[in-house]
Amino acid sequence: MKITLSGAYGRLSDREPFLIADNTDLTLEFESVFKTTDALIHVHNERAVKKYKHNIKEPFTVPVEFLHAGTLKIEVDLLKSGEVVKKFSVEPIKIKDLRMGFEGHAEVDALRQEIAEAYKAIGAAETQITELAERTASLTQQVTTEVSKSIERANEAQIKADAAVEAVQALININKQGE
Repeated sequence: MKITLSGAYGRLSDREPFLIADNTDLTLEFESVFKTTDALIHVHNERAVKKYKHNIKEPFTVPVEFLHAGTLKIEVDLLKSGEVVKKFSVEPIKIKDLRMGFEGHAEVDALRQEIAEAYKAIGAAETQITELAERTASLTQQVTTEVSKSIERANEAQIKADAAVEAVQALININKQGE
């Protein structure tokens, strides 16, 4: 994999994930317009951090301890007379491990976890919505039943009131006839 050192960054020639399997090496070749060849290469990932003194005109093989699924970070310090004269931060190298059936990068796994949690939250929300809908339907049925009963009682009371009015009217009529 070629890395072009320019400005303050190191650009990768290939941004696709680096696939590792048994007996796979990751060899980095550096290109730079600077004449100095001595460099200090910082290699780090989630498990380890190490520095290596290296001639950047020669290929650098990343130690096997750094070759596992995830993100590999490289920084290059160019040296002149033992002093750092230029620093480069290389784009992160994504590593996909085929040896262990790994299916993605750390970022993909994090997104999968977030998606799984979102689906779990959606499932819980759907359950709550279903329970609320069932309770609402039950309450609606109860309210409808009570309103119907109240209307029925009101109708019965109206019928009794009408009968009472008729009885009073009949008594008034009888009383008028008796005079």
